[in-house]
Amino acid sequence: DDLCRAIVIVGYPYPNISNPYFKEKESYYKRQYEATNHESLEPKKIIQNEIMRGVNQAIGRVIRHDRDYGIVFLLGKQYLHNNLIAKWALVNK
Repeated sequence: DDLCRAIVIVGYPYPNISNPYFKEKESYYKRQYEATNHESLEPKKIIQNEIMRGVNQAIGRVIRHDRDYGIVFLLGKQYLHNNLIAKWALVNK
């Protein structure tokens, strides 16, 4: 428990868009979105969800259980009004 008491995340950790796996995944979601026009399948939203999954995972490396403590610095204006940050991470105790 004495490891990792702070983390600094500068901006969004964007995926490697030239990665073949990422390209195929993006292509798949584009096809699904075009076929259904369902808002939740919009490729831009899918990518943002994946980015925020990485951010939340990094936060979880600092705060590992309910009695743990640490500090997380999210640097970047994109975090000001972001509703995809894990709700438990936003609780100010």
